[in-house]
Amino acid sequence: MLVVTGNPKGALTVSAVRTTASGILLGNFLSPFYFLSLFGAVFSNLAVAGVISLKKELFSIPGLAIIGALSSNITQLLAAYFVLGSQKEVFAFLPLFLLLALPSGGITGGISYYLIPKWQKFRLERSSP
Repeated sequence: MLVVTGNPKGALTVSAVRTTASGILLGNFLSPFYFLSLFGAVFSNLAVAGVISLKKELFSIPGLAIIGALSSNITQLLAAYFVLGSQKEVFAFLPLFLLLALPSGGITGGISYYLIPKWQKFRLERSSP
């Protein structure tokens, strides 16, 4: 949501803090799982920011969220490939991951589509004297 509202640095910060906090709470901080999550979060934010900077008007908010989910899943598979010592079998999960990115990105995008206007209205109301 922060990337879409024009704050990609904030989005990267939130992703890094969220990933680190969950890694600490779940006991996998600095483990391979932590890095898979961190890389997925960072690259999904970068992908959405890149698409927005090129052709924002071509994609809806749910469309951008699907791009984020797809890029996160692909990044995590690529990272797993390298972490596991270049085992090609990792890519057997690619069709499943791409398929799961559609509903997860769509749901995230649908929620964001609903919340972004409310958030922007709230911010305007708070900033008005």
